[in-house]
Amino acid sequence: MKHFRLVLSVLFPFILFLSFNHCGGENSPVVETSETPEPSVSYVLYGIESVSLGSKSKIGLGSVFSQGSLSLDQEAQVLGNVLVGGDVSLNNLSHLQGNLSLGGQLQNAGGLIQGQVFNESVNLPEVLAPVFDLPACWVENSSETVNNQGEPCQEGIRLASGQALSLAAGTYDFIYLESGARLNLTGGDYEVGQVYLSQGAALLYESPTRLWVKDAFASEAQVLIEASPSSLAYGDLEIIGNFSQLRLGEESYAKAKFYLDQGSLTLGRASTVVGSVLAREIFLEEEAILSLGEECAEDRSCVFPPNPGIIISPPPEPECVEEVCDGQDNDCDEAIDEDLEFCENGQSTLPPDPLQVASSVTPTASTTPYAATEFLYTGENPIQTGVALGTIEEKRAAVIRGQVLNLASEALPGVTVHIQGHPEYGQTLTRMDGWFDMVVNSGDVLTVLYEREGYLSSQRRVPLPWQDYVVMEEVVLLEIDPQVSVVDLASPEIEVAQGSPQTDADGTRQATVLFEPGTVAQAVLPDGSTQDLSNLTIRITEATVGENGPKAMPAILPSSSAYTYAVNLRVEEAEALGADHVTFSQPVPFYVDNFLNFAVGLKVPLGVLDPNRLEEEPCSPDNWVGEPDGRIIQVLSETNGMADLDLTGDGFINGASDLDELNIDDA
Repeated sequence: MKHFRLVLSVLFPFILFLSFNHCGGENSPVVETSETPEPSVSYVLYGIESVSLGSKSKIGLGSVFSQGSLSLDQEAQVLGNVLVGGDVSLNNLSHLQGNLSLGGQLQNAGGLIQGQVFNESVNLPEVLAPVFDLPACWVENSSETVNNQGEPCQEGIRLASGQALSLAAGTYDFIYLESGARLNLTGGDYEVGQVYLSQGAALLYESPTRLWVKDAFASEAQVLIEASPSSLAYGDLEIIGNFSQLRLGEESYAKAKFYLDQGSLTLGRASTVVGSVLAREIFLEEEAILSLGEECAEDRSCVFPPNPGIIISPPPEPECVEEVCDGQDNDCDEAIDEDLEFCENGQSTLPPDPLQVASSVTPTASTTPYAATEFLYTGENPIQTGVALGTIEEKRAAVIRGQVLNLASEALPGVTVHIQGHPEYGQTLTRMDGWFDMVVNSGDVLTVLYEREGYLSSQRRVPLPWQDYVVMEEVVLLEIDPQVSVVDLASPEIEVAQGSPQTDADGTRQATVLFEPGTVAQAVLPDGSTQDLSNLTIRITEATVGENGPKAMPAILPSSSAYTYAVNLRVEEAEALGADHVTFSQPVPFYVDNFLNFAVGLKVPLGVLDPNRLEEEPCSPDNWVGEPDGRIIQVLSETNGMADLDLTGDGFINGASDLDELNIDDA
């Protein structure tokens, strides 16, 4: 058996070198032309411009009106009649139980329409919100200190956590309830500048009340707006807003009528409103509920009339395809965008193809590289991020292009690409096709770094001609060897670390590192300080495997070296500390099978890659550092459990003095 042997006193944590919904589809709606039914003015929801229902939200009994558009997300439900002046969009498993009248287009991607569909011009009933008559004391430049009823205008009401107060009708600058506070409105007209309800606060009313709000109404989560006594109807509290936005916090409950004809109203996730809503724009977030409640049972106007016939538009059978990043369950496994890298909220986090977002140029005019590539690193969502302002010079702008693959020659997305020693150039990510583009200043030689979690990093030097484009050679990144060796340096026995066996056209080999008892290891940090390591978790990854081995080299070799064998020795504890390298108190032997059949006794040149060398020594031709040579040895036989070694190739067993020269002992 022949082996290559070398001895390490310094282990760099780097390289040794030997010279609409893809599950569904459009579902054509069933449309029955008829006279538009006369709607009831009773409504649970009235959108002046648009209504949007989030997934699993629900509108209970009562008519739904929208002068503009209506959209239902997955599993959203509407139990009553629906009248829409514009377009209606239904997504998978959404459900309209009543009749639908619309004046625009119906886009149905798997929704269920259980009533009749009337597709004609729709005349919605006009519903007017109460008019806010501004109190005299709030009129601009007014010197009045009373409201329109001649009552004094009050300062704001602020209740601390846990406090409770009964408040008479009047004009107040603000109402601010801290967490857990309870304010009881005794009834009548309240004119308030701003209302803010903290988490868990309660706003109660004990008789018919109108709450006029001038500037803002906001609530945090789990707020309660309720009648006390609860026998009061939802219509006994009217909240009238004269501002642009109102949001009821998550998991809140409100029993009231809301009017916000100048703004948007949002019901937060899992919130419930028993009452009605009128606003310019209306949004129900996921699992929000809006209903007239049981009070409308005696009011037949909130129950849609019997249908002469039931028309059902069932969701189509899903077409299950490969999962892609689009916020849909493409493979029909009831999970959305699962197991997809670089996907967030249905959107890819990788840069787009520059061809899709490139700035337009004038074909008849000359365009400089600076003008043609500025879009890559500017704007709200640049392809190259973190470029310092003013870094790219107009007369020096150049572009580096390249592609990163894995060992199987497949495109590798999500690789961080940046320039060593030049943080001002920022970074970019490889796209789904493995390509990247970076803008830098020309007239220099730069080192491009490639990094991705779970892979060994790599680097390539590139000279940059003046104002030009450079396409680099393909780079292959290697996945870190999954085989783990745990070394206990306190063990009285010799400890062994091995990488996974590798096989290609050259043969089979396995890297082995031996740690003798008493070995002390220290991680050397960037500031020069050290930290002792008592246990080592080691991964050994060979780079020179298969046809892609040369592309997988962590750096270009020196001109005096030939591509032979390279391996990465990684100590996880040192990586976690951000260490530069690891030192040992005594030699650490490294063995690998002589799979290339070199002659026994041959000295093997050895180099170690120091990724920081070019940054520290800019004039250095490369990042490789020479180390003492290794040696090709052969095991001739075994005597008393000890290997008999030939170190010179003469076929004879070498003695103790020859073994000492290579630090080979009886361990």
